[in-house]
Amino acid sequence: MGRVIADLLEAVGRPPALDAGDVARLARSTPAGQLDVPVTVVDLKAGADAAAGVDRPWLADVDRRRDEARRAVVDAGRGAELEAALAAAMTLAVERFDPVDDTDVAAHVASGGRLWLLTGAVASALATPAPDHDPFAAWAHLVVAGWWPVGPVGGTLVVARIP
Repeated sequence: MGRVIADLLEAVGRPPALDAGDVARLARSTPAGQLDVPVTVVDLKAGADAAAGVDRPWLADVDRRRDEARRAVVDAGRGAELEAALAAAMTLAVERFDPVDDTDVAAHVASGGRLWLLTGAVASALATPAPDHDPFAAWAHLVVAGWWPVGPVGGTLVVARIP
């Protein structure tokens, strides 16, 4: 599956620690490009509330990039490798990201958002020849470290800390 995917899967199981500076730096390097806006760290509930207000064109761009990465890997004849990497990532992440409280709606919204980003990161890692040019790499790092980069909302980049 490659070193980048192996490192990502390892980080899902053993999340790296990040300080506030790391979080802000990584958050600004979004899958849709660099954003030079303030980063606001919020709790899980505020992150779930903010998710409804994420900038729609930005979100569409991230979704387009996810689709392009997947299509590039499949078109290169590596569909089986992509499916194996996605299966491994989802198996590890679903267990780790599953909220303790089944009635906690915010935790489930965050879990779904993080899984959406992680699967995009897997496809992007396989599609990007040089890891330092992977548009999803920074946010994948946040996700596996226990953060949910929600996205740009009202001129600020919202990131939720997962308890």
